[in-house]
Amino acid sequence: MLSLIFVLAMEPSVLINEVAWMGDSNNWRNEWIELYNQGQSPVNLNNWVLMIDDTKTILSGIIDPDSSFVISKNREMEYNNILKGNLRNTGNHLTLLDSSNNIVDEQDFSSGWPAGDNETKRTMERNDDGWQTSSGINGTPGKKNSLLEKREVVLSDVEIQESKERNPSNFLRIFLWGIATSSFISVFSLYLNLKSKKYSIKN
Repeated sequence: MLSLIFVLAMEPSVLINEVAWMGDSNNWRNEWIELYNQGQSPVNLNNWVLMIDDTKTILSGIIDPDSSFVISKNREMEYNNILKGNLRNTGNHLTLLDSSNNIVDEQDFSSGWPAGDNETKRTMERNDDGWQTSSGINGTPGKKNSLLEKREVVLSDVEIQESKERNPSNFLRIFLWGIATSSFISVFSLYLNLKSKKYSIKN
């Protein structure tokens, strides 16, 4: 029983990994969907089915471990299978079924694509948190998904400036403390040498 629960909880080895729902920079009709085998063994895709809403594309071929498999509407693209159906800019429901009609991966984007850019022809790529827009135009068909640049603040980017303004609130506190301790003159002299410091970060 425990082993059955473990198997059900496992993430499928083959995932819908990238979608060019906007086509590419050459033609908006050049739509494609990429699958990715994240497992450690080859997967035989013969008689698997990729569905765009209710339209079926029957798959054939082998997808190696840590490899991609592209199904494209553009016959001139040297990829694996010809994609049937249309990817609408408003979204689609995508389902991947194995040869036994089991759902391997299902992604409901019928209410809209969460990533990708029709204007710049940047694709929708899968990442650890969900989906992202590819960093380059036309995406990464058959290759690793792009790594989006993350800006890190380093010490060389930071300029520290010291302000020589005196803070009135500090003066009031010192003044009252000086009266209470009968040492106002000495405390006031100390304050004249006291500078509040403010720091700002310039990128």
